Amino acid sequence: MKKKNINGFMLTETLIVAVFVCSVLILLFTLLQRVESNFKKTFSYNTASSLYLTKEFKDYISNNYLELLIKDYVESPDAYFDLTNCDLKYFSSEDYCINLKEKLGISRVIFLSSDFYREKYTDIYSSRLGQDLIDFIDYVNEDEGGKRYRIVVSFKDGTYATLKLRGDNLYD
Repeated sequence: MKKKNINGFMLTETLIVAVFVCSVLILLFTLLQRVESNFKKTFSYNTASSLYLTKEFKDYISNNYLELLIKDYVESPDAYFDLTNCDLKYFSSEDYCINLKEKLGISRVIFLSSDFYREKYTDIYSSRLGQDLIDFIDYVNEDEGGKRYRIVVSFKDGTYATLKLRGDNLYD
């Protein structure tokens, strides 16, 4: 009796196992990518220290020219105000503002309404704001009820924070 050649069957088994292993590895890779992305967001979005530093800048704005800032923003066609340059219209002292930004490690300060991302301005302004800042703004949950205003701060260490400034006579 002659033995049958079973090498073809072994090749088929090997291919099936290889495809299965590759599929599992691809699945694990995509899951780990999501975990890494969420890990980066957790440690760079609204951290305790960045929220505290943002509150310091928020208090400075709130105590000085918040009403004027909101009035100008409502009347303006712009989707956001960039407060990074410490415009004297909204700050009592340019030097104090610059020193405050330097001491707090702030690289960019944006004033906008809470519906900024809902209005899909992100495509228009992504080149001016940068994709990382746009991603952070999109990450922030939408506020319920009423028009709210936010200060969004980007720090030199790559972290971001945002705080509500005002919404329908409610101060946060």
